Amino acid sequence: MNFDRRNPPIRKFSPDWQSVVDELEWYEKYGCKLYLFGKPSRPREIAAACVREENGLMRDFITDDAMKIDKIDFNRTKGPK
Repeated sequence: MNFDRRNPPIRKFSPDWQSVVDELEWYEKYGCKLYLFGKPSRPREIAAACVREENGLMRDFITDDAMKIDKIDFNRTKGPK
């Protein structure tokens, strides 16, 4: 299957740490920039936050002018613990 590196298909979310790392590395491979709370971040850092926040993070898929996924930002869906 040949994917446009800037518009990978959205993958199903799985809550365990290694699955999150694998998924985010996959997005990164296709050129998506990854952010955690608005700051550039690495897949392992985001996965750790997902586990720490008990999946209380929301993904914000941000597109460019051509509607290609440019970045994914993870933010809290509920207040801090």
